[in-house]
Amino acid sequence: MNIYHPIVKEFEKLFLGRKDVINWELAKNLAIRVANEGEIEETPSPNLQKQFEELVRASEILTSDFTNLQFFKFATVRVFRRQDWIEANINGFKIIMEPLTQKVVEQSKKQKASDPISQLLNKISPLILTFEIGLVLGYIAKNVLGQYDICLPYGESGKIYFVAPNLLRLEKMLGLPSRDFRFWIALHEVTHALEFNSNNWIVDYYKELFKEYIESATLNLESAAERVSKMNVKSIAEMINKLQHEDILFSLATPKQREILFKIQALMTILEGYSNFVMDEIGSKMISNFQILKNRFENRKKDLSTAEKIFRKITGLELKIKQYEMGQKFANLVFKKLNIDGLNLVYKHKENIPTIEEIKNPDKWIKRMLKEK
Repeated sequence: MNIYHPIVKEFEKLFLGRKDVINWELAKNLAIRVANEGEIEETPSPNLQKQFEELVRASEILTSDFTNLQFFKFATVRVFRRQDWIEANINGFKIIMEPLTQKVVEQSKKQKASDPISQLLNKISPLILTFEIGLVLGYIAKNVLGQYDICLPYGESGKIYFVAPNLLRLEKMLGLPSRDFRFWIALHEVTHALEFNSNNWIVDYYKELFKEYIESATLNLESAAERVSKMNVKSIAEMINKLQHEDILFSLATPKQREILFKIQALMTILEGYSNFVMDEIGSKMISNFQILKNRFENRKKDLSTAEKIFRKITGLELKIKQYEMGQKFANLVFKKLNIDGLNLVYKHKENIPTIEEIKNPDKWIKRMLKEK
């Protein structure tokens, strides 16, 4: 029963006049509960920390040699429990979300809630937002293997996190060779560190896009309601089926926000795709039975339940998976035609970042780059 005490306490605070839009302590406790499902996590062993430090240092040499890009600063390495990952990320979530949630409050104050239903929704909306963030954080913490944290809200140097219980669980479940699998994951995160480290402008561009998005953010509930009404569904089952094919991310966005979101998507797709491309190119040469490892890892996606697929779609996590796939296809094709230096043109300046349309059709981007030379 003790595990519920912090959550019960935060519920009491939430309904005793707290002024925060999101109760971050409750969101954190809920995320930890969701991530661990009641189990008590063990602190990762010093040997595991040491191994990942070695794998990261080796990956830094290999990725820099392969890509012809250079680190200006190496990332620190942390091997985490799920709870550690949640605590490391929640402050970043708070800084990003607070301006958005304040706009929600301002808008709700402008709208007069005269009927009982609207009054009730105004009262419970902070609880809904808190639960959504807690559930998403908990779900990610339960599944994330590694993360390169560029620490945008703080302006600090980047860090690479590895979530030990998730890695160990997946290794066991898929029967993967531990050192090979850990090395492969390290290659992916180190490539992210290299992308940001060797190209200073990317961090500034990343910040610029998120600042633009936050400043433009408004709730477009009418648009969302209109889209739902046009679905013309007659049952929950039909609604679920429709949601799997709807682009939920854009349903609440204004035209200006969509424009910014397309730019964010394009940048993230290239970053993820390039990283996947590098980890596979180096991994295929350095890891014995690489293809078996890769196939087992990728086939796990087919085992997701319907509920989990819907959750990924609604929260936008499904988009990240598509980013890996689209971006890697782009990188593979450009590398075959232009080699690594041609592919690295994506990082020359922000105008070189492909559009979503160019990512889907890499030849368009190649033609644009060749014209500029």
